[in-house]
Amino acid sequence: MYSQKKDEKCVIIKNTLSLILLTILLFLIGGITKGYKIYGNTKTIQCINVIDDSSELSQEVSKDVYLANSISVSNTYNNIVNLNSKNSNVNIENINRNVNGFAITVDNNVFGYVLSAQEKDTIIKSVCESYIRELGVNIEDISYMKINGNIKTTPTELKLCQLSESSEISKEIYEASIVNKNLLDLELSLRTFEEEVIESPVRVEEDSSIYMGEEVVMQGEDGKKEVYKEVIYEGLTKTEETVLNENILVEPVTTVVHKGSKNPYYDGVTFLTRPVEGGYISSYYGEERVNSYHKGLDIAENQGEDIIASFDGEVIFAGYNDGGYGNLVIVQHSDDMKTYYAHLSEIYVSPNKEVKKGEIIGAVGSTGYSTGPHLHFELRIDDAPVNPLNYIVQK
Repeated sequence: MYSQKKDEKCVIIKNTLSLILLTILLFLIGGITKGYKIYGNTKTIQCINVIDDSSELSQEVSKDVYLANSISVSNTYNNIVNLNSKNSNVNIENINRNVNGFAITVDNNVFGYVLSAQEKDTIIKSVCESYIRELGVNIEDISYMKINGNIKTTPTELKLCQLSESSEISKEIYEASIVNKNLLDLELSLRTFEEEVIESPVRVEEDSSIYMGEEVVMQGEDGKKEVYKEVIYEGLTKTEETVLNENILVEPVTTVVHKGSKNPYYDGVTFLTRPVEGGYISSYYGEERVNSYHKGLDIAENQGEDIIASFDGEVIFAGYNDGGYGNLVIVQHSDDMKTYYAHLSEIYVSPNKEVKKGEIIGAVGSTGYSTGPHLHFELRIDDAPVNPLNYIVQK
């Protein structure tokens, strides 16, 4: 019987010691990080002050801190806070009274003085709330928030007139941290669900029933997806955005572009845009030349006026030609059709560039075999010149 009671007593002692050790361990862990609860509509989050001095403060609590709850000191404190109201009842002796309080410091910079060490918790909470408001984020999306800097309460002797409200101190600390982002080294993580548009993919198909340069578009539809992201802010700067998961809500429908491949030349229809907006035709196709004939149209125009591509195509030559054309641009429109633009003063395109009808490709000049500023314009089929005037759309 005695042995049984002794065993039961040992078990109780062991359990008690284990509980004490666990309590000490939790206390030590609590000295490393401390959480400050911030309440939203439906969520409570922890604002973590990574470097905390609460364990040091617990050993240095001043007697005057206790007096902060008494009527005399509390009333005096309230009067000092409201000095701007010019309250004539302020007791001057109380204002100059020496008390033991606490300096609120960040990185060895003093931001104000308080009577109670517990006011640091209020200040940190207020700083976190200001940070959330500045970012304009939803508190429901916050996964964690950290103050990596060291907001400390340091025991010190001071006069009551030096005291500040915790709201004023937190405002100054936050504003200083925005100017100098390393002061508090604020960090915040969000996990958000966002709805994003999935743009309709585009597929281009050649269509021999449509003339070159023409397109028929069968418009598709955009889709929608829900994206789950983690977003990290350091201070007010977004430093990282990671997509954790995606869920397609509406599949996009492909847009199909039917691109014409039928050559309008063989149907005898007009399809070319006049390559120079103004000017006049000074020499026509087929006019006799010495041992030859004129292979295109000469359009006289002022030096430097714009020259445009007459039809969609790809630039296959853009440079100087020694055969009399001077500065020359050649545009390939199909395997067997090209246009030539000669005597240019300036060339604005380069080989392999895709150009659209109406796009500026150069400027009128008088380079090569030329007697004055004009554009020599040719249309060639299978490298044989044909009369371009028959295919230029007349306005």
